[in-house]
Amino acid sequence: MRATIHDAVVGASWGFLGTIAGTDTGAGTGTDAAIAAGTDPATAAQSPRMKASIGLALGAALLLSIAAPLVSLDSSEAAARSCYSFWAEADKMGSHYRHIVYVENDCDYWLQCTVWTDVDPQPPTMLTVGPGTTENRETNGSSQYDDPKAFGTCHRK
Repeated sequence: MRATIHDAVVGASWGFLGTIAGTDTGAGTGTDAAIAAGTDPATAAQSPRMKASIGLALGAALLLSIAAPLVSLDSSEAAARSCYSFWAEADKMGSHYRHIVYVENDCDYWLQCTVWTDVDPQPPTMLTVGPGTTENRETNGSSQYDDPKAFGTCHRK
């Protein structure tokens, strides 16, 4: 259903924006287009301001439909991102390296985290970190790489 609404908004926006810009995106212009569309030619030619207003409204709706999924409205998620950090270290163990990812929690609440490195992205490792503490997990016990980069996500538990 969402794709149908999105397609309708996009199609209508392009049609009205084309009308505003003076380009024809429909069956024609003026009286012939109104008759072909089954509308009254007198009212079709009378409302350029209304077409502009509708075009702007639909353009704004289109912009919001595209931007809304990109912006998280969850403030707790943004707050959680600002109070933790993670990093990776490689410990030399004979001829190989052991990769360890650390998570430091400066939040006032528990975090549930999923961490991985650029060397071993799958499977990610889960850990729970208490407020004001630092926890770590081994992500690889036998690697040839000595400089792993840590990645991860955490959310309030």
